[in-house]
Amino acid sequence: MPETSTIQYQMMAFLMSASASLEGATKEIEDTEVAVCYGLAHNMLLRYTGAAQALADRRQSLAEPPSKAEDKQHVYKLIMEFELAVHIKDAGCQHAVLQRCREAPNFSAESMLKLAYFSKAALNSNPDVTRLALQAALQLLLSKGHAVPHDQVAQTLRTLLELSPTDEDKIKLYQQAKELLAGLPGSAYPDRELQWLVSTCWNRGAHQAKFLRCEAAERYMRLALGLLEHCHSLSGRKQMMVDELNKVVQRRAGQAETSAPSTSSPKERKRKRDEEAEVKTSISLAALKEAPE
Repeated sequence: MPETSTIQYQMMAFLMSASASLEGATKEIEDTEVAVCYGLAHNMLLRYTGAAQALADRRQSLAEPPSKAEDKQHVYKLIMEFELAVHIKDAGCQHAVLQRCREAPNFSAESMLKLAYFSKAALNSNPDVTRLALQAALQLLLSKGHAVPHDQVAQTLRTLLELSPTDEDKIKLYQQAKELLAGLPGSAYPDRELQWLVSTCWNRGAHQAKFLRCEAAERYMRLALGLLEHCHSLSGRKQMMVDELNKVVQRRAGQAETSAPSTSSPKERKRKRDEEAEVKTSISLAALKEAPE
């Protein structure tokens, strides 16, 4: 069996070759040359995996612990595997590598964010993979206890909300943000990001109310008011928001009544439609101005 130092040199050489191949692919124009670079990177990463297993077997036989340098190399190798999967547009491989990253004990929140933003910036990126990486990064950031980097948490939440495709996804994230804020000291979360959370959540509710989707509007508006409790710079808007929420609640109750068979006259039905239009207009006009990007 080769000496430990020999295997370590081999592993480093394979990683450097893989990195150079990925870099080389960005400088090629012909598709065939790009494919060659990706193929070489894949081969070098496979050879690294084989060498890493040989080193692990040797260390086990000698009862030696792995070094910190090897842990860093493993993280770097996972990052390159993910980047290669993104480049070749292999969604299945992206998911598989991302799962291995989540299971790796030394894979940091910063490394996970690197994967997320690499995926987000890629041509023909996979939004599902990007969101999964961001969620994993958020969990790792929040696991830091008293050392939680609130600026990174705020930016990650913002990006997740911007990428979330459905109202249900957005509402879950706003709820998560509300619960997070409840456990933080008063000034820990950046005020600018607090304003962004409150305003985007409220405006999404106002948008739903404009089209008389009152159940969704009420959920957003209640969440916005919950977020507002932590945003003193917008506290002056609270009464207006409460008033508008009450209009939505009343409108929702009216919708429940009108879903039953109507016995009202055409004139009465026209009056109710006019009232609906008034509610839509007032909610739309009362929408908060979003914090600047």
